[in-house]
Amino acid sequence: MTGIERIIIDIFIALGSFLKIPYQGLRVIKFISIDTIMWLLIILLASFTAPLWSFFQLTSSYWLDFFIYFSTTILLTLSSFGLIPALKLSKMQKCINYAGLKNTQGVEPKIWKIIKMDDFRTKLLINSTGIGPDRFESKKNDLESSFKQKIEDITFSKDRNFVEIFLCSRELPKMVPYSEVVEKTKKENSFLLGESLTGGLLTQDITSLPHLLIGGTTGGGKSVFFKNTILNLLKTTPHLQMYLIDLKKGVEVREFADLPNVTVAKDEYEAVKVLEAIKKEMEERYEYLEKHAGSKFIIPKKDEKDLIVLGIDEASVLYGKTSSNKERKELMTKARELTDDLAKLARAAGIHLIIATQKPIKDSIDTKTLENLPGRMSFKMSTHAGSNSMLGNAKAYSLPDIKGRAIWKGGNKFIELQTVYISDEEIKSEIEILKEAFKNEKRKTLQPILPIPSDQVEDDKALKGVTS
Repeated sequence: MTGIERIIIDIFIALGSFLKIPYQGLRVIKFISIDTIMWLLIILLASFTAPLWSFFQLTSSYWLDFFIYFSTTILLTLSSFGLIPALKLSKMQKCINYAGLKNTQGVEPKIWKIIKMDDFRTKLLINSTGIGPDRFESKKNDLESSFKQKIEDITFSKDRNFVEIFLCSRELPKMVPYSEVVEKTKKENSFLLGESLTGGLLTQDITSLPHLLIGGTTGGGKSVFFKNTILNLLKTTPHLQMYLIDLKKGVEVREFADLPNVTVAKDEYEAVKVLEAIKKEMEERYEYLEKHAGSKFIIPKKDEKDLIVLGIDEASVLYGKTSSNKERKELMTKARELTDDLAKLARAAGIHLIIATQKPIKDSIDTKTLENLPGRMSFKMSTHAGSNSMLGNAKAYSLPDIKGRAIWKGGNKFIELQTVYISDEEIKSEIEILKEAFKNEKRKTLQPILPIPSDQVEDDKALKGVTS
C-alpha cells in the first residue's frame, strides 16, 4: 500500500468516526421531548435567516453557500447532541472489548444502543450474532470490573441477534433491618421479598404467585426468610389459616404455635394428617366452585372461606427416601403424593404452598412438584448443580457470601436482592400483637380450623409404632 492510499484510507476512517457523533445526535433526537424539538427548530430558523434571504434573491452564487451553510449547521447541531452519547458509547464499547468475546468469525459484539432506565440502571443493547447470553455470563466478573458497575441481568432481546445487559451503579446494602421496612407491609396478602438494586423494596402477593420454593445452604438466610414470610402473611392477610410442618419437633416455628389460626405438625405422621386435611378441604372447595357457576377461584370475603397457606420447613426431611423404617418410608411417600396434588391443583381453591429446603433435587422434592412452584427465592448455593436445580442457571452459585443475599425468580426475571432480616425478639413482639388482635376479635377466621383430632393422631401413631 502506497503512502497516498494509506492517507486516503485514514481520511475515510477519520470521517467515519466523526460522522458517528452527529449520527448519535440524530438517534438522541428521536427520543427527546417535544419542547426540545421546538427549541431546536427555533435555533435552526434563526441560524438560516441570512442565507435564506440570499437564497430568495435568486442569485446563483449563493446556492452553493446556502447548501454548505445548511449542511454545516445541521452537522454541528446534531454533533452538539451526539458528542456525549458518542463518547459514552465508545467508552462502553471498550469495556465490552476488554472481555475478549468473539464469535466463530472473529467478530466482536458491538453496542447498538445505550438506554438509561432510571437514576441507577442502564440497559445495553448489543449486536452479538453468534454470541449468546451464556458467553457473556461466563465473563460477568470481567465485565463488571470493566464497567465498574454491577450487572443485574444478561438476557436475549426480542431479536435474538441482540443481547441485553442491565447495569446498575448502586450496591445492595448488606442488611435490611425489619424495623426499617415494617411499615411498608401494608398490601393485602403480601410478604416482603427484600431490597433490589434499584433501591426499591419488593413485595409479593401470595395469591398471584401462587406457590413458593425457598432454597439455599445453611447460614445463608433461608430460615429467616421463611419465618419472615410466614409472619408477613399472618399480618397482611385478613382471613388466613396457616399450617406449618417442622420436623425438628416444631422448634423452628415454635413462636407461631400460640396463634389460634396456626397449626403446627411436628413429625411425619402429623404432617401427613395435615396434608390429608388440606387436600380434603381443597376437594370440597372445588365442589363448591362447581355449584357456583361463574366462579373459578375462591375469593375469601365473597365465599366466606379462609385463605390457606401450608409452610414446610426443611422439606428434604419430610420427603427423603433414605429412611430404613418401613412405616416412615410409607409416610414420606404419602407426603410426596399429597404435596404434588396440592401443588398442581390448590391455587384456585385459595390454598398456597411455601416450601423450604437446602437442596431442591429430585431426591428431596419430586421434579413434577418443583415444576408447580413458580416463585423461587434462592440464597447462596455451594454448587452449580444446586443453583441450576433452583433457578436453571448459576446465579445462586455466584452470589457473594453475604447472609440474606438472594436471587428472586418470579416469571422470567431474575432479581438479586437483600432480604429482610428479622430477629426472634421482633417475631415474638409481632405475634403478641396478633394474639391481642384475635383476642379482641379484630382478626378472625371465616371458618373453623381444619379438623385434625390430636387424640386420634396419637392413637394412630402408637398403633403404627411412630414415636414423637
